[in-house]
Amino acid sequence: MDSLWSILMFFGSSFCHQIPDRSYLIGDLQMPLCARCIGIQLGFLLSSLFIWTGPRKFTSGMLGKRTNIVLATMFFIGGFDAILSYSGISESDNLRRTLSGLLMGTVMPFLLVPLINRIFFQGRNSRIIFGKNVDWAWFAAIYLIGAAMILLATTSPILFSAVSILSVIGLFVLSFTLITLLVLILSDSKGMSGHQRIAISAVSTVAFILVMAVIHILIIPPAWIG
Repeated sequence: MDSLWSILMFFGSSFCHQIPDRSYLIGDLQMPLCARCIGIQLGFLLSSLFIWTGPRKFTSGMLGKRTNIVLATMFFIGGFDAILSYSGISESDNLRRTLSGLLMGTVMPFLLVPLINRIFFQGRNSRIIFGKNVDWAWFAAIYLIGAAMILLATTSPILFSAVSILSVIGLFVLSFTLITLLVLILSDSKGMSGHQRIAISAVSTVAFILVMAVIHILIIPPAWIG
């Protein structure tokens, strides 16, 4: 268990300050990501899983202007709390950090994944997410499930471990999604195959996370190392 947790903490350090006071703990174990980051990564993972299942798989239909505005507004509401906190204007507690981070993470796949599919799987599935009102209910369900998982995690060692592992997986999924989008844009006119693009994205994701984690540990050693 110690070895597994060290690995999770190492990967978590690639993007997170891992300050104990801003993280969830159970006994002597600290989650590999802080309260805000745990919300971002778990929310991103849950939304990505939702989009990549059933009739939504490979969806490339672009969202309407009103939907984009609503989603962007929710994202910036979550981000605004981080700005208030880091600027010292209004100190957040872990509950607020989690809920705002979860809002940001839950929103992002709905904006990014259809764009990637439009480039990578053009014409394969023209379905538009949020084309029906029930889709907003699904969005709310994803958010509530994520919130329940995180906020109840400290009541059960099993749930605590599950949320910690899933959040680190979410970190990889978020990084891979962003890097894939960048690779697709940069390689659009270079005649590269889809498999080559995916391979480059996967290798770049792992390398980027490893480098970021090492830099963090060398420059600002997290508390768990000492």
